[in-house]
Amino acid sequence: MAGSKYELVWLQEEVPNAAMDARRNTLRGTLKIEDGHVLFCAGDLVAPLEPIHSVVRGRKGSDFVNRWIEVRYGEAASPSVAYLNDGGWRGWRPLLTASNRRTVEELSGLAL
Repeated sequence: MAGSKYELVWLQEEVPNAAMDARRNTLRGTLKIEDGHVLFCAGDLVAPLEPIHSVVRGRKGSDFVNRWIEVRYGEAASPSVAYLNDGGWRGWRPLLTASNRRTVEELSGLAL
């Protein structure tokens, strides 16, 4: 199975908000999906986002503009949550091209 690679993806663990410093804790990196594995890579950080329990796309927190991808993953008893978004064009690409749809479809296909 060929893998997918999404360049310039934003990842954050806190609920997105609308503020001047909203991206202060946002990591910028690459999302790799290959052979049923999901990795977020940013510099020296390689974070597995698995196993995936659920994937939801929509407005989150007080960020009423962007439609983030909420991914619940890890231990079933206490899953971790990551919020992903296509960061291309300074965050405008998913708003203008719906580029997050393919990512959501692919991640949803891996959910338990």
